[in-house]
Amino acid sequence: MKIAKTDADFDNLECEGKENQEEKLKNKKRKSTSSTDEINENSAKKTKIMANSIQIKTNKINKTVKKNAQDLIMIDADETEDAGFNWDATPADLAKVISGNVEDDELSEDSDEEKVPTKKMTPAEKRAAALEAEKKIMLKEEELLQADENPQTPEHYERLLLSDPNNVKLWMMYIAHQIEATEIDKARVIAKRALKEVQLEEQRRKIWIALLNIEYSYGTPEQFKECLAEALKVNDEYEIYGKVLDLYSEKKNNTELEKLTYMLTKKYKENTDCWLKCQSVLMENEMYDKARHYLQRSLKALPPKTHCNLISRFALIENQYGFPEQSQALFETLLTSYPKRVDLWFVYVDMLVKSDLTDVARNVLERATNHKLPIRKLKALYQKWLKLEESYGTPESVQQVKDAANNYVNNLVDNLKQPS
Repeated sequence: MKIAKTDADFDNLECEGKENQEEKLKNKKRKSTSSTDEINENSAKKTKIMANSIQIKTNKINKTVKKNAQDLIMIDADETEDAGFNWDATPADLAKVISGNVEDDELSEDSDEEKVPTKKMTPAEKRAAALEAEKKIMLKEEELLQADENPQTPEHYERLLLSDPNNVKLWMMYIAHQIEATEIDKARVIAKRALKEVQLEEQRRKIWIALLNIEYSYGTPEQFKECLAEALKVNDEYEIYGKVLDLYSEKKNNTELEKLTYMLTKKYKENTDCWLKCQSVLMENEMYDKARHYLQRSLKALPPKTHCNLISRFALIENQYGFPEQSQALFETLLTSYPKRVDLWFVYVDMLVKSDLTDVARNVLERATNHKLPIRKLKALYQKWLKLEESYGTPESVQQVKDAANNYVNNLVDNLKQPS
């Protein structure tokens, strides 16, 4: 660096300093201008690239819009409504659809090589396709009709019950369907639903019986007892006990059967039907001596006016379960005591005919007509005998009955003619 010696030197140094500073400023400006040019050049390149990209997308959009417009022209007004076309769509909505189509087009362009060109259908193929579609529709309709008559799935049952919630038969079928599918818990739930939906008390009782069957067959003894207790609260006790008696009889649970028959004959000892019900289930389960013992108990518990009816009905039970001799003995005893009870003669004869004991029935009727009975009752007995011979006899036996009836009438007339 130069050292100033005079004032002139100082002036020269000052001038040089200013020139240097100006030179530096110019250099800075040149550098700044160069950077700006580079930036502008880069921006121009990017702008050009973006413009090209936009042009490509614009071309694709135009193609898509043109294609969509052509498709729209081919659609009827009715088809447009069915397709859910929105005439109130905004430009923004349309832009979204077009954007989505462009993206789909871009994806499809990438997979053009994988596409298999679809073959145009011939008129015959179109007709075949239409027939196939119609066949499928008919099959579906037929399936729905069959489901109404014979439901096969829970969905079918639910749909039918929605329109007819009081249909007890349908509820019972639904419960049985779930039991067959070993869906016991679901069967319970459905039965309890049915109890809430069905309005008629008599119909609800059927649901209770079904629920008792479920608990007895698939539940625990405690669950069955709880269910029975609930059923007794909201139903006629005698009806429910009778169904439980049938349940024990069906399941051959003789221990519980004997306990329940004893309890019922104590609780309803004045009820003739209760005694007969218990006697019948005991005979059905081969407890014959117990049943006959119950007959003796019932004769002590019930008033005498009921005894004839009680014994005749028990005689039918004896015959039903394979004891015809005991049955006939009971009827013969009754008819000895009550020979004028034509209804007893008829019940006895009907039982013999059903047991294919036609000859015995014929002898019983012949004996009945030999009793001194009022004319009206004898006429009924002869008519019964004549029908028997017409159904199971011969022309000779039919004529024999007619002759016997005529003889009776003639004797009756002769007796009336005689002076008193």
